[in-house]
Amino acid sequence: MHQLTQAHLPPLKEALLSLRPTGAAGFEGLLAAVLSEVCGQPFRLASSGSQRGRDGNSAFDAGATYFEAKLYHGTVDSSVVGNKITELSIDDAGQVDTWALCATSQVSTQVEDLCRKGFAKIGIGCLVLDWPDHVLPPLAVLLALAPSTTEAFITTNSREKTKVVGLKAHLDGVAADSQF
Repeated sequence: MHQLTQAHLPPLKEALLSLRPTGAAGFEGLLAAVLSEVCGQPFRLASSGSQRGRDGNSAFDAGATYFEAKLYHGTVDSSVVGNKITELSIDDAGQVDTWALCATSQVSTQVEDLCRKGFAKIGIGCLVLDWPDHVLPPLAVLLALAPSTTEAFITTNSREKTKVVGLKAHLDGVAADSQF
């Protein structure tokens, strides 16, 4: 990751953390909007209650892609991920091809291994879009793939408007990195 990019990451992460964690106007809604643009099909949010191991899923392919959104300041605990694997393995309807963990913090190798191996046992691929400190964060890359959608969503739904100043420049900074 280029040194110039590093200056854009903390304010981008602060803008994310100014969202609510759940709901259509929160981090889950942001991911549904961004994934819809990047994947070229709508993503819908699951309602509260039993969610079959996801916060949302793709709409036009019978839900072949699930995503889980974790707006965290700290680490993603393995028990949270383990519960999602268990829920989906018990209630798998066979249509899920990919499960994505989207987190605003770094996912440890142990948690990533648990995800990949746990979902592989039931025939589901796993994608981890997190926020590690030592490389260009995959979650930041996803957001920079849909800069207008990301900027509009966060600007509209942020609970701290001072945290979204210069958001477009931060997304452009990520997109300008040679690792993008």
